[in-house]
Amino acid sequence: MKLSFLRAKQLGIGILLGIILAYALVSVLALQSTTTALGLYHADLHMKKDGFTNVAFLNAMFLAEFNRRHGGGGFAVSEPMLEYANNISEAIDELGRLALSEDEQRSVESLRDEERKLRTIVYTHQASFGDPCAENLPQLHEQIDQLVQLSVNRALAKSNEAGASLDGHAAGMTESAERTTRLLAIGAACILAAGLMVGVFLTRALGNHIAGILRGTRQLAEGNLDYRIRSSHTDAMGQLADQIDRMADRIQDARASTETILANLPVGVTLIGPDRKIRYVNGAAMEMLRVDSEADLIGRDCHGVICETGCCSVLDPDEAVLGFEAEALRPDGSRISILKSVTPLEVNGEALLMESFIDITERKRAEAVRRESEVRFETLFENAGDGIAIVDLEGEFLAANRVMCDRLGYSRDELMEMSAGDISAPEAAAMLPERIAKLREMGSVVYESTHVHKDGHTIAVEISARQLDFSGRPAAMCIVRDITERKRAEEES
Repeated sequence: MKLSFLRAKQLGIGILLGIILAYALVSVLALQSTTTALGLYHADLHMKKDGFTNVAFLNAMFLAEFNRRHGGGGFAVSEPMLEYANNISEAIDELGRLALSEDEQRSVESLRDEERKLRTIVYTHQASFGDPCAENLPQLHEQIDQLVQLSVNRALAKSNEAGASLDGHAAGMTESAERTTRLLAIGAACILAAGLMVGVFLTRALGNHIAGILRGTRQLAEGNLDYRIRSSHTDAMGQLADQIDRMADRIQDARASTETILANLPVGVTLIGPDRKIRYVNGAAMEMLRVDSEADLIGRDCHGVICETGCCSVLDPDEAVLGFEAEALRPDGSRISILKSVTPLEVNGEALLMESFIDITERKRAEAVRRESEVRFETLFENAGDGIAIVDLEGEFLAANRVMCDRLGYSRDELMEMSAGDISAPEAAAMLPERIAKLREMGSVVYESTHVHKDGHTIAVEISARQLDFSGRPAAMCIVRDITERKRAEEES
């Protein structure tokens, strides 16, 4: 399995720290072991030296006591003499319990034999003579003196030998400890130097990697969305670099999508800087203003290009201004009517105005034609010789001309509160549902009816009704002709 760069560095640092700690632990244990061994060896030699010295000392004391008693002119073997002999025996027993070499063990056995001989001499003389008399005292003195001197000399020789060995070995162990300490110090210095070198190497590699990432983020922050870090590492830093590259890809895609959307919007869009210079114009705006290239508008003052100088409808808005009508000036001098919105925004720390607009020139022309048609219709509607009323398909009045109002004796407002059934005679009102149904079916209908004036007299009328759409709802326009005179003439003839 391939190790990532950062994990390899972490593993290397961990191994290095492990080696340093292991070396330090082994060094401490080795130094402690050396010190302990040196201490134990010193103690062993001291015990041996002290043992032989103690035997020599006790022998000397025995001889001194013997000489003291002998110098008095007589010698009486007493309990103190045997006590000295017992002390010498105990000292030899203590030596026997130590870890001795073969030569040292032989010396101890010789001392033990001499101690037994000394004790035998004392007991023999005591048994044979009681208290020694003058004639056998020199012989006893000579025997004891020889044994004691031999024992003292042997014990002192071993004590001196142990002391010399102690000093030699102490010097050797001290030198060995010092040499070990120097080697440990040199090894620690080497490991520390190696660690520093490895640390510098890893830090430099990591620093180069981080510098590459910082350089990439700086390029992206400055707007260079084409820059990519392209890290070859697979560690955490490499993954961070890949994430930044993918983020740049997404930003670039979003920017391209936004530009595509703006370019294909059916709405003209321009960005105006605080200096009134045009910073951006989309395809719809160029088409409306009849320019072939962005260069014909970008960088130019919006006054005098899009709108006339001094005629700007919006100056430094603090809030968006939406949906107001204005005129835009084309480079060829022609004008178009536009419905315009202005929104303040901030791009890269700069305050801009985004103007969006649609061409409403054709709509304005259509509105003018419609208004003219409405005026013409209203003129005809109000000045017609017949009464004209517009009712919905339930019979409610929606509009009525002056002739209709005057003929029935109602004001226009009063008539707008009434229905066709309210102005019809009872027998005519009863026929209205049938006639409305026929109108729905046929689209038009002509029939005679009887209306009732406000004062109560009746009026014979002929109604020509046609179905139409009035203000977005189905209705019928009724032309109501007064046929009262025609009816009277028909009756008279």
